Amino acid sequence: MLARFILLCFANLANYAMLITGVCLYTNEVTDFGTFLLGLLMGNSVIHAIFYTCMKVKYTISYFVVNLSYYTIVSLIW
Repeated sequence: MLARFILLCFANLANYAMLITGVCLYTNEVTDFGTFLLGLLMGNSVIHAIFYTCMKVKYTISYFVVNLSYYTIVSLIW
């Protein structure tokens, strides 16, 4: 339970870091609003995939190899 809390705290910190970086880039007109939101969405997707994989490893569910292969394929295509 503590490991899940720590991972979620890390995910929130990473999300706030992405948000602050995006706002700074947007206010300095380095990026547009659509790219800013796309970056947040992609970052949250990666964080979710990492959290999901860590929980699979922690609880040793038998589908881990299949999920890891899907993550690898998607990462290569993406």
